[in-house]
Amino acid sequence: GHLANTIKQVWASLWNYRAFEEREFNRVNHLAVAMGVLIHPNFDDEKANGVAVSRNIFDPNWRGVYVNTQLGEALVTNPTADSVPEEMLVAALLGADRYEIQYIRFSSLVPKGTPLLTRAQAFLLADLLRLIESRFRPLYGRSSDPDFAMEVEFKLTPDDRIVIKQARPWVD
Repeated sequence: GHLANTIKQVWASLWNYRAFEEREFNRVNHLAVAMGVLIHPNFDDEKANGVAVSRNIFDPNWRGVYVNTQLGEALVTNPTADSVPEEMLVAALLGADRYEIQYIRFSSLVPKGTPLLTRAQAFLLADLLRLIESRFRPLYGRSSDPDFAMEVEFKLTPDDRIVIKQARPWVD
């Protein structure tokens, strides 16, 4: 719909029944909450989209980032049964050339064994995740917390740029 109507709908979601009940259950002061709306450009014909976490979610003792990517605009977080997203770890290992990539699985929407991100794009994404985490860590008062991590949503644009669309603290 029209942008103004969409913003009103998002803004009003602060007071829908589910949001009210969640705050009530968790004893959050209803008058202390606020809603923010961030508007960012939409990309037509994106090459890939994904969600990434600034730590290795499989083994937190092994330093690395987790990346979950899918072709185009296909869903990553709630994929259809025939759409399996790519999963990989990008880690700084001793002796590795900057990072090492370990693929957990490849996307089902591309030929078998074909990665969605180039090596350079995966390395850049890992660098961006580290930068984002380093900026948010003190804002959340978690400077010395080894379990703190950030989760981001990203897009790979038609001109091969990685664009971070959202960033939020990772919750196990």
